[in-house]
Amino acid sequence: DKFSWKTDFVFDANKNKILETANGKNDDIGNRLFIGQPVQANFDYVFDGIWQESERALATQYNQLPGQVRVRDIDNNGVINADDRQVIGKRVPNWTGSIANTFRYGNVDLYVLAYTRQGEQFSSSFDGSFMNYNQIYNQAKVDYWTPTNPSQKHFQPGNPGSYVNAAYYQKTNFVRISNITLGYTFPSSILEKIKLNSLRVYATATNPFLFTNYKGYDPEWASQNTYGAAVSTASFLFGVNLSF
Repeated sequence: DKFSWKTDFVFDANKNKILETANGKNDDIGNRLFIGQPVQANFDYVFDGIWQESERALATQYNQLPGQVRVRDIDNNGVINADDRQVIGKRVPNWTGSIANTFRYGNVDLYVLAYTRQGEQFSSSFDGSFMNYNQIYNQAKVDYWTPTNPSQKHFQPGNPGSYVNAAYYQKTNFVRISNITLGYTFPSSILEKIKLNSLRVYATATNPFLFTNYKGYDPEWASQNTYGAAVSTASFLFGVNLSF
């Protein structure tokens, strides 16, 4: 009789596609609008790893060098040009959702809220600033290519090639614990002794945990600049509610 558990779910799916543009049934590439694709599509070259020393001859055919970002020759004509770009993702989620749980046991209450966004892809501002080894900023420690370390993830420092932007796209799926609140409401037997009508003490953590494979600061703001605006904060609050 002392225990209760309440759960609230919120779920929404985002499904849309472009049927027609100002050009009729034709793609509007300049404005990144593609028939049959969702709005805010990412249209770019497809990242295909890093050119290796064993592929030097083939890389030379594409005017590339080992250690540089490799992109896919979509039409397989031996040339990388604008025709090799395609829709590789979108900047809106497939779905978002949250789940809130409220637990009560006697005078103790616990509230936990989790929030998620799934299916987005962004060109990561963090990657462009701190993983390109071609900037004045200190760089993140990554598994970059060298002649003795044939990485397929990050290009050779100082040798990005012409298609480095293709390497910056990241999935930004995440689950965030948005709120945890633990409280205790004092019983009337104690309130009578201290002459109060009600008394509750509580502690709240806002944004205490984030679960994601995104490598930058925060997947929720992956495309924003990295000078402070793209970083979420966690806050911790201790409070008292009382009435006389």
